Amino acid sequence: MEEDADLLALCRAGDEQAFEVLLTRHSRFIFNLSYRLLGNAADAEELAQEAAVRFYQSLGRFRGEVTVRSWLYRLVTNLAVDRLRRRTPVEVELDGAALPGGTDPQEEAERRETAAMVRRALNALPREERVVLVLRDLEDRSYQEIAAILDLNLGTVKSRIHRARRGLRERLDGEGGTW
Repeated sequence: MEEDADLLALCRAGDEQAFEVLLTRHSRFIFNLSYRLLGNAADAEELAQEAAVRFYQSLGRFRGEVTVRSWLYRLVTNLAVDRLRRRTPVEVELDGAALPGGTDPQEEAERRETAAMVRRALNALPREERVVLVLRDLEDRSYQEIAAILDLNLGTVKSRIHRARRGLRERLDGEGGTW
C-alpha cells in the first residue's frame, strides 16, 4: 500500500487515480468528522463533498509539514465552522443509525434516547465550544493539535474545552441526566 506522501506526489504529477485512492482512504474520516461537527448526515455528506473538492484544489499548496490527516482535520473543521456561522442552532436527528450494543429492544431504546440527549446538548453549545469539544473528546486530538487546526493559542483551546465540558454537563443535567 502506498504512503500518503507518495500518493500526493503522484497527484501533483496529474495522476487522478492516485487522488481517488487518497480520497477513498480518508473519506470515512472526512464524513465522520463532518457529522460530528455538524450534527446530521445530510449536512455531513454535503460538507464531505465540498471538502473533497477543496482537497483536490489545494493539493499544490500542501507542503508536507503535517500529515494528510492533520491537513484534512483543518480543512474540514474550517469548512464546518464557516457553515455553522451561517446557520442557527437546530436540533438534529440521529438519522436512524443503529447504535452499538446488544439486541435488547429496551437497551437499544435507552441508548438512542441517551445519544439524542447528548446530541441535543452538544448542538446547544456555542459553535466555538462545540468544535473544540468534538476535536478533543470525540476525535481524541491533543490540545496542541487543536490549537494548530483552529489557529488558536493553547490557552484559548484549554479554556474553550473547559467551558464546553461545563456547558455540556449543565445541559445534560437540565435534561434529567445523571452524569
